[in-house]
Amino acid sequence: MPYQEYDFVIKKGDTGPPLMVQCIDSNGTPVDLTGSSNLTFRMRNKRTGIIETSAVAEYLEIANGKVQYSWTTNDTDNADEYEGEFNVTLSNGQVISFPNNTYIKINIYESVTA
Repeated sequence: MPYQEYDFVIKKGDTGPPLMVQCIDSNGTPVDLTGSSNLTFRMRNKRTGIIETSAVAEYLEIANGKVQYSWTTNDTDNADEYEGEFNVTLSNGQVISFPNNTYIKINIYESVTA
């Protein structure tokens, strides 16, 4: 499949680069994550629907809604297509997923050495 169909690509066994995202609302405005908690990244296999990753994510720029997930080798064990999202509990108690109107389209390609 063409590279352009995915928001993020990585090869099997790789742990970098990290997946970086800016959390934006339905108007396209960055969400201020000040005072938020429970920031996680979740990724499921698009074909099977099985959750492959559910782990703590990192804040990059809290006021600008920038977050990232740093991959582990277990995250990229299987070459396939995936859907991902970041989840966070805002300071007002609301739990929100980003992106909230779709998924982050991720492809883990086979490595030449795999």
